[in-house]
Amino acid sequence: MTYEIYRTIAERERYFKGWDEDQLNKISAFLKEEIYSKYVEKCKTLQRDSFTCQNAYCKHKDISLTVHHVKAKRNGGKDKARNLVTLCDTCHKAFESGSKPIVFADNANNLPSHMRGNTFVLHKEEKIDWKIIKARTKELRKSLKHSGFNFRQADIKIIMMLLNFLDKPFDNI
Repeated sequence: MTYEIYRTIAERERYFKGWDEDQLNKISAFLKEEIYSKYVEKCKTLQRDSFTCQNAYCKHKDISLTVHHVKAKRNGGKDKARNLVTLCDTCHKAFESGSKPIVFADNANNLPSHMRGNTFVLHKEEKIDWKIIKARTKELRKSLKHSGFNFRQADIKIIMMLLNFLDKPFDNI
């Protein structure tokens, strides 16, 4: 891909010139402004990053590129060049799947200072499998019952809390 449209920032009228006139008239002025401002930020990001993947360990720097939000939009990240970085599709997909981190070089002077020399890893929250916890609780109750232990409802709640605590990785405590 040549990315010619992003090599220079087009004026608003010139940017929308090739669009279908009927479709363009259906879009509100606010939405047109949003579309154009995202285009401008994408231009700034691609130009700043010299149209190459910024992952230090990328082996595919010349394939199709995407603009990645360092702080995800769902977490309050903005569509601003300070929060955007150019990645190749391979690095972007690997990061989003959680299989590989994004590593920015210390000497990447084109990047904002908060990105330089940092590694970003996608942390996927582990889901609790309540079926396993229920089965473990049942096993524990049976073993304690056979040993003569007397259960009350409060005891079961305490055991459930302990099992939930023990099921969490140690580094999250």
